[in-house]
Amino acid sequence: MGRLRPISPFVHPPGSTLDALADLLVGARCPGCHSPGPSVCPSCRDEVESSVATPTARMLSPPLQIWAAGPYGGATRRLLTSFKERGRASLAGLLGSRLAAAVAGMALACDVVDPIVLVPVPSRPDVVRRRSYDAVALMAAEAAVRLADAGAAASWQSALQHRRVVADQAGLDHGARTQNLAGALVAHRIGGALVVVVDDIVTTGASLSESARALRVAGCAVLGGATVASTVLRTASRRPVAAVVGRSMNEAAGL
Repeated sequence: MGRLRPISPFVHPPGSTLDALADLLVGARCPGCHSPGPSVCPSCRDEVESSVATPTARMLSPPLQIWAAGPYGGATRRLLTSFKERGRASLAGLLGSRLAAAVAGMALACDVVDPIVLVPVPSRPDVVRRRSYDAVALMAAEAAVRLADAGAAASWQSALQHRRVVADQAGLDHGARTQNLAGALVAHRIGGALVVVVDDIVTTGASLSESARALRVAGCAVLGGATVASTVLRTASRRPVAAVVGRSMNEAAGL
């Protein structure tokens, strides 16, 4: 499938100066349980790696199969939080290996022999600027390397981008998330391969569904979606989507 696509300029490589600075200021600790040590402790690593990739049911139209490497809880949740919100970019390797496990589970279940391209759900530009790296793209790159090392014809591409401003999905139920993302993404075509949309977490599946829609419109053959973790669905939204979208547009405009 050729060489992996370079990471965008906003993305620092794993093991970045952010991790080194954090260790210097507060002392090296496991990002999963805060026990002293320079990396993920054996206990947290074992907990994360012991989960088995399985399909996760979501009510989506059109249907989209989604596989997750494990539940969103415990050490997995804490490591994802540290990776995304606390600058621990070096966790991309471990989390990327879990994403690879979800992709591999799907590919084996579907008897896939064609090349696979992982396409990350795009983060909002303001989120990438705040974090200084694209978390999902980093995991996609790491997952593609691990799949290729295992003998799979796998690579990744940033084939999706936003065509309009969207709100933060946190706190929205399935209907509000779907409304927030409807028609928000556009993709370029990837030929000669099956596409797997990848993300860190699946909640309602709205982000994966919109990504798959945009890729299909562009002429891609979408196999399904894969994530590091799967959440337990909530049934009610605490925030009206229209108000949140309006606020996000004002933030993007600097108001």
